[in-house]
Amino acid sequence: MRIKITFISILLLLVLFHTYRCEKVKNSEVIELKSENDDEDVVWIVQLSDLHFSVHYPQRAVEFRNFVAETLAMIKPALVLITGDLTGMEYYFIF
Repeated sequence: MRIKITFISILLLLVLFHTYRCEKVKNSEVIELKSENDDEDVVWIVQLSDLHFSVHYPQRAVEFRNFVAETLAMIKPALVLITGDLTGMEYYFIF
């Protein structure tokens, strides 16, 4: 009985892993990136993560916009990724 449960568990894990891998590939997308200067072998990518914008601190969004505009103008990335939490949730009652 114990061998059957172990076998079924392993089989189930393999099926779940295979399903995960297939879905991951199915939902992927290839993006071609080119630098502004075709002579360069370097492509710049910028990732912005966990921005946590909040209605409680509206100035943060303005400061972020100004900083990012200047920074991206200098770097000139081929791709900008924004990942993580875009908004923040403050709990004033905790403090």
